[in-house]
Amino acid sequence: GKIENRGIEAALGFTPFQNNAGLWVSRVSFTKYTSEVKDLAGLPPFFPTSSGFGNLGRTRSEVGKPITQLVGFALNADGTRGTTLTQLGNTAPNFRIGFSNDLTWGAFSLNAVVDWQDGGDVINLTQYLQDDGRTSEDWGTPEGLARYKGYTSGSIQPYIEDASFVKLRELSVGWDM
Repeated sequence: GKIENRGIEAALGFTPFQNNAGLWVSRVSFTKYTSEVKDLAGLPPFFPTSSGFGNLGRTRSEVGKPITQLVGFALNADGTRGTTLTQLGNTAPNFRIGFSNDLTWGAFSLNAVVDWQDGGDVINLTQYLQDDGRTSEDWGTPEGLARYKGYTSGSIQPYIEDASFVKLRELSVGWDM
């Protein structure tokens, strides 16, 4: 088989100020990764060993698709399950950016790291299990029942969610004594 991987990684550092009293160093990193299966050496599409949790989050190696695709049965407009496996999502984000700032002023120091991810998909296993136990917060509402119809038909489509986020990953404050 043959997989084409494409990626971009870049990092940039900047020092807004530096003097006898203090130092501020700011950094940013950027990552973008894509893949496409080009050839399976004559094999039909297949699920890699240990792919997903049951039918949740399964990836499938298939020519012309990313290696990170999530597959399952899509829901038709009337809420019934389709009959063929299809790409429902992709675990690879569009990009990731990291921001880091280190500030030292006399005996005081501050460090902060912020991560930003745009795109990518995840399976909401918590929602899936709450629907299974009929204990979700929206149980009995039209939205909850529509999602449950997908659950009972064997479709994971209602549980695929956008994985975008911005988070403060680290924050430290120090004082030298």
